[in-house]
Amino acid sequence: LPNEEIRRENIAQKEGRPWSEDGVVVPHGSLARMSYNYGRQNYEGQFLDGKLVVNGKSYDTLSAAASDLAITKAGSKTSLNGWLYWEVKFPNRQQWERLQDLRDQL
Repeated sequence: LPNEEIRRENIAQKEGRPWSEDGVVVPHGSLARMSYNYGRQNYEGQFLDGKLVVNGKSYDTLSAAASDLAITKAGSKTSLNGWLYWEVKFPNRQQWERLQDLRDQL
């Protein structure tokens, strides 16, 4: 059974719906990263089956993810515009791109 579960997980990783918000479409499997508080907090995730997944938790929007993850210097939660923080690395590309820049191009 463990091998079967691993195989199923690998299949799930290869196929899935793209994530999209405000006209920006990110292919399934693309990598995501966010830096907050001048680099003191760094988060990495992946766009999987129409969601942004970070540390095993799924988010529909960039802002929901950013606001849930980030902690202020005072140690409290905050409300963030995720477009300003998240970057994406598309499959088969080397460079990271700011999602805000992609939205601005539309």
